[in-house]
Amino acid sequence: MKLQTQEVSWGVDGHKIVRSINAEAHPGELVGLIGPNGSGKSSLLRCVYRVLRPDAGLVSLDGEDVWRMNARQMSRRTAVVVQESQTDFDFTVREIVAMGRTPHKGLLERDNEKDERIVEDALSRVNVLHFAERSFLTLSGGEKQRVLLARALAQKARFLVLDEPTNHLDVRYQLELLTLVRDLGVTTLAALHDLNLAALYCDRIYAIGGGEIQACGTPEEVLTPTLIRSLYEVDAEVGLHPKTGKPNVTFVPPGFGAEHNGGPG
Repeated sequence: MKLQTQEVSWGVDGHKIVRSINAEAHPGELVGLIGPNGSGKSSLLRCVYRVLRPDAGLVSLDGEDVWRMNARQMSRRTAVVVQESQTDFDFTVREIVAMGRTPHKGLLERDNEKDERIVEDALSRVNVLHFAERSFLTLSGGEKQRVLLARALAQKARFLVLDEPTNHLDVRYQLELLTLVRDLGVTTLAALHDLNLAALYCDRIYAIGGGEIQACGTPEEVLTPTLIRSLYEVDAEVGLHPKTGKPNVTFVPPGFGAEHNGGPG
């Protein structure tokens, strides 16, 4: 499935948050959005998965305007994992993941053996099967994030939207989650804070600043000291990781320039 945004803009109270964004994700690609807080990443994602209706422009999946789809059609095509999921209802983990089957069911249709197998597989793939009967409300932030990914997997959509999916996860689960997403082979658009994770997993990256695209291309093309300085107002060194061959970003704190010898005075 191919995603395209064409001249997408959105704002509030006369202030433009997203400005004329042209972006695309080709079938099977994992495309990253990077940029500082407030740059417009999450707002753009919300335009893509229909929480915010753009003031101008078009969002399309395989050439079809997402706003011409009904809710069921959109849910069968698009699965979303957001930063936070608030619920006051005491669902079990299994019940939360089973909600991913809803777009494929009739109004009063019950889950069948196929649905149960899909839910079981999704639980297993994100390593939460062992607490499938626990209350979702009792989970840590990282555990909740993995459960929400399992729900997205159960949805069997061909386009996946991730908004800071590695928030609350320790290093092991950050790597496991993004490896799993990459290996799914579905078109994925993900907002990421960690530039090294973006470099390691993304096929292409869009760098957003001030609601506009500042750069786009492969990680090697985008993740340069100049771009990082412009976006984040920090200095960084970028080399190639000796094992992965991917760009590796090392931030340089203020006061640790070339004149700093690293030792005591």
